[in-house]
Parts: sequence; structure tokens; C-alpha cells
Amino acid sequence: MTTTTRVMIRNSERMDFTDCRQKWWWAYQDRLRPSGSDMNALVFGDIIHRALSSWYIPEKDRKKVVRRVRPAITVEKIFDKLELDARSNKVRVVDHESQEFVDAKELGINMMEHYFEHYGMDDEFMVIYPEMPFQLDIYSEQGLYVCTFVGTTDCLVYERRSWQMGLLEHKTAAQITTEHLLLDPQASTYWTILPIWLREEGVLKPDQDIHFMEYNFMRKAVLDDDRPKNGDGMYLNSPKVAALREALDAAGHLYRKTLKKDELIELCDQVGVEWRQLGEVSATQPTGAFIRQKVYRNQVQREREMERILQQAREMRMVRNGSLALYKSPSKMKCQWCAYRDLCEIHELGHDVDGFIESAFHHWNPYRDHIWSLNLEGV
Repeated sequence: MTTTTRVMIRNSERMDFTDCRQKWWWAYQDRLRPSGSDMNALVFGDIIHRALSSWYIPEKDRKKVVRRVRPAITVEKIFDKLELDARSNKVRVVDHESQEFVDAKELGINMMEHYFEHYGMDDEFMVIYPEMPFQLDIYSEQGLYVCTFVGTTDCLVYERRSWQMGLLEHKTAAQITTEHLLLDPQASTYWTILPIWLREEGVLKPDQDIHFMEYNFMRKAVLDDDRPKNGDGMYLNSPKVAALREALDAAGHLYRKTLKKDELIELCDQVGVEWRQLGEVSATQPTGAFIRQKVYRNQVQREREMERILQQAREMRMVRNGSLALYKSPSKMKCQWCAYRDLCEIHELGHDVDGFIESAFHHWNPYRDHIWSLNLEGV
């Protein structure tokens, strides 16, 4: 009797494999992860996810009077426990090319305070399970075991107005874009895998399906509440000197024509002239801080995604057993911000990497958070 070795695969693992097989090997076969506590986009995003999981608690727990903790409070507590120094507690807020950094704790608290102001108690969703781990054994058309797909969805919910079951997925981003969602691999994967797993767990009946996946985008930005807006909500520039003088003239106030802009603003404050609305509409308006976008996948899309999962799992197995080449895929953008860049450069030069790995990396288990079954009774 032969024993099948269970092979787990995550969605982020699939992305690393298609991006660069060498990166995938270091991360998921050698199981190396860079050491250090410096703040980065992944760490910051994880903190926001943890804060929201404490906010979106299951409905059955709310009935037990389990206290919902506002996300901003959780963010503050997490950062206080991290005790990062000033250098480590900086996060890039625009993009990889930008040099604009802000204090990560301040950013996180500000984002979550405005998130609560924007959505309030957010009772349009009845939470079934936040941070829900799942796993599904996947078989070929011939019935042979291929891999076990594992992951964690941010929030399984019922939408109250439609009473449909769906997924709420939290995303932090420097800039919010939605053009990619039609081909987004995470959405395709979750639409493909989760309904099958939920049926196996008895959450869905054999003829039932999930009805939506809603991305909950949050822009990484310290919102400027003091910046003036017009009646249409458009941000205004600082008023020009001519506009300040015109407003003072219209109000019948005398002043020296040699006054500078700051002095004119001070005079406006003294005589009661509202100057904040005198600026022109800014040519650059910030994108929305919070956007929710639903995505859907039909049966054809699900079948194609399953085909990709099966093929990638087979290729990973072939790389592991040496029948398919392990190689790097250098790219200007991907390599520039790759966590394994320094290791890759040393390896590329043919130097010994063991000492560097020992000093700069630690071992991790990428599948540690995934379990075999989940009790969803009473949902």
C-alpha cells in the first residue's frame, strides 16, 4: 500500500513561482524568510488585517456580548507591543519609486479612525467567520491526488440587504486601482476553491454557491482634514494674493497694499473674512480613501483557474524532483524590491551563501496557520 505525501500550496506561493522559480525555492522549499523587524508593506498590511479581524467579530459572538474593539485602538496596541525604533517604524506610502515615508503607527491609527468614520458600525454585513483558514485536496481528472490548496479568507459574511453569502477581502494600497480585478488571481482562486470547501464543511448545501467577493480597499494615506474643500467636496489650493485682496476690498476693509500673503490671511482672520474658500480647485485631487468593489467569476473562469492550479502544482513537483529547471527570472521592478535580492546577488556572483543566510534569514513554516478542519457550527 502506497502512502500519498500531502503537498500544500498557497496562492502567494503560486505567484512567487510564476514570478521567479528561484525566489519560490528559497521561500517555500528552503523556507527562508528575511530576519529583522523593519516595517514594510506586508507587515503594515498584516497589522491592519489583525485590527479589522478584531472589529468584524462573528454574529454569534456578538450575542454573547463580546466587545467589538475599534480598529484604531487595536492598531495602537499592536504598535506599542512591537516597540519599533523611529527608523524601523517608517512605511512608504506612495509607490516603490517614491521616497515619501510616514510614521507607520500614525498612518495606521489615522486610516482606521477615518475607516470607522466612513463605515460606522458597518452592519450591512453579518459576519460568519473572520480570518477563516481553509484547505482543499485537489485531484486530477483521473482521480489522482495533486496537492492541497490552503489559504485564509479575510471575512466570510452574509450581506443583510440581499441575504447572500460572500467574501469581504481587505486590501491596503498606496494607490487604489480596480482595472486588474477581472483577471485578479486571488479572486479567481477563492471563487474556485472556497465554494467546494464550504460545501465539504456543510456551510453550503450541495446546490448552493457564494454570491460575491467584495474587495475592501483602503488607501495608505494620512488624511488631511484641515485642507479646505468646496461645496462639491473638491480640495482647494491656498488662495492667491489677488483673491485675498479682492475679498478684503469687497468687505470694505482698508489695508496696506504692501502686505504679504501671510499678513493678508492674518488680517482676514481678524476682520472675519472667510479666506479658506478663496483658493482655486486643485488640479490633483486625491483618490478615494476607501473603495469597495465586488468581483464575480463564472463557471468558465473557475475551470480555467483550476487548470492553472493543477498545472502549476505539477510544474512545482517537477522542479522539486529535478525534471524541470530551477532558474531565476530577473526583472527591473520585481528584483528591485524583492526580499531575496541581496541573497540573489551573492548567489549570482558564485559566492558562498551559507554564511549570509545564517546571518540575514530565519526559517519559517508557510503553512503553520492552516488546519485540517474548522468548526462552523451555529453560523
